[in-house]
Amino acid sequence: MPLSEAVGAILVTAEDCTGYDDEQSFGGWIDADRDGCSTRGRLARRGRRTTDRDRPVHP
Repeated sequence: MPLSEAVGAILVTAEDCTGYDDEQSFGGWIDADRDGCSTRGRLARRGRRTTDRDRPVHP
């Protein structure tokens, strides 16, 4: 199957976030240094960074 045909066959639907509870799914994350950023938030930002990976999350 050609790539263009395969891409065209991908089913795209609206995102459904019903039933998702951030606190239930990710509860227990702490803000150890009390800077307003939980460990979860810090790791999420670190994962999104594409450059300067050695730079601290909070400059």
